[in-house]
Amino acid sequence: MDRTKIDIRGLKVDEIDYLKQQAKQQNLSLNAYLVSLLQTVIRQKQMNQAELILTSPLNELIEANNRAVQTQNANTVAIGEMLKEMTEQITDRLSRIENSKN
Repeated sequence: MDRTKIDIRGLKVDEIDYLKQQAKQQNLSLNAYLVSLLQTVIRQKQMNQAELILTSPLNELIEANNRAVQTQNANTVAIGEMLKEMTEQITDRLSRIENSKN
């Protein structure tokens, strides 16, 4: 790990005491605790950015899939209607054939 030094200004004494207390509870030095805390925040921010980048394409894929399903459903209904009409026509023709035999 690189040894980069950062000075942090602007924290109140009670905030520093709180950080020291948290570090002690986790059996870490203040520095190790702060490094861990900052690395966690960085990972969360990076994951949030990745999520934002992926959200739009995923939503577009979902919408495209929904449109495809709707089209497939409409085609299924149309095919069902065509089969119903063909069945009626065949039934009608068979009836006429039967009637003409008699």
